[in-house]
Amino acid sequence: MKKTNHRWLMSTLLIGLILLGCSDRMTGPQSSRPDGPFEKGIKSFAKKDANPEVINDALERLAMALARTLTEKNVRVKLKEEVGKKFDGDYNVLFKHIGDYRFSDGKTLRQRIANGYGESRSKVGEKVGDEAALIAVNAFVSKIPRFHIAVPVNYSKWDPHSYTPLVAYVPFGIDDQQIEKLKAFDSEGNLYWLNGKRAPETPVVVLGINERTDNNGNLTIMLAPVEDGGGGGGGGGTYGWDLLTLGQFNCKNNDWDGWFGDAPEFYTAVTYYQGGSITHTDCSDVTEEQNYVLHRTVYSMITGTYIHAVSEVRIMERDGGLGGSDDHVDTWQGIEVPGFEVWFYGTNADISLYWRTNQP
Repeated sequence: MKKTNHRWLMSTLLIGLILLGCSDRMTGPQSSRPDGPFEKGIKSFAKKDANPEVINDALERLAMALARTLTEKNVRVKLKEEVGKKFDGDYNVLFKHIGDYRFSDGKTLRQRIANGYGESRSKVGEKVGDEAALIAVNAFVSKIPRFHIAVPVNYSKWDPHSYTPLVAYVPFGIDDQQIEKLKAFDSEGNLYWLNGKRAPETPVVVLGINERTDNNGNLTIMLAPVEDGGGGGGGGGTYGWDLLTLGQFNCKNNDWDGWFGDAPEFYTAVTYYQGGSITHTDCSDVTEEQNYVLHRTVYSMITGTYIHAVSEVRIMERDGGLGGSDDHVDTWQGIEVPGFEVWFYGTNADISLYWRTNQP
């Protein structure tokens, strides 16, 4: 008897929750940032797994050391060459990919930066030997997860044969949209403050944490649209599959990462009523026009088994560990998506969604 009552109670509660969700539909964009169950999946590791004070001290010391090192033309030429490869789609290179590059005299970039560190410390009256400087540089690098060197603005203007840029760093532990100014250094160790809201007119080297790789240096962001990529069930059998597809994404504001953070890393967070499941799909296909033509499946279900409604579609911008959490771009709740492509307009972004049937 107790089991029967328990089952009856759970069934009643489940039905009530579903009815409540269906009765609370809204048809327009929601500018607020309501809490959702998927918030657990977008929190940055910055607060709990790293010490901002330690990381920022390491970044600042390495910025001063690299600024001194960039007085060497061959270092500037090599750095621009590696940054220009855009291994993750942006103008940057992981230090692990370039630190042990050996120049014609046999010295590595790491050793050259160590020499720069020793010289930069001598400017403030501190004597550091070659071996101690190398140990210090290695220690600083080890404290910075996904440490990279970037040239986020004016890359094409940089002539490494004649121009020595300032070296700045992105402070760790601060939301990038809240950064008002950045510290930068020249080859003599002089401090400059760069406007965090307005990009400089000259090339600047910027140190920071890469947002598109994991701690092992593996890419975590897809760089090209993937047809039928995404979550929600499998294929095969005698059933067709209805595919909820994000056709296009137009962001009205591309300043989510600041000029110092390269292109933004957008993704969708889709919530629907099928067993409380949650689906995330990366949307990082950046173009100058800010129009992201994706045609990417974000959710699929067996044809005819559910009505074509979605509880919530949320656009987020991945913070990559630089602040407290990922940034909310726009949200659409309780939307009815037809079989043809239709636009949904928001405050910061517009998206087009449609269902299409993929027969077995």
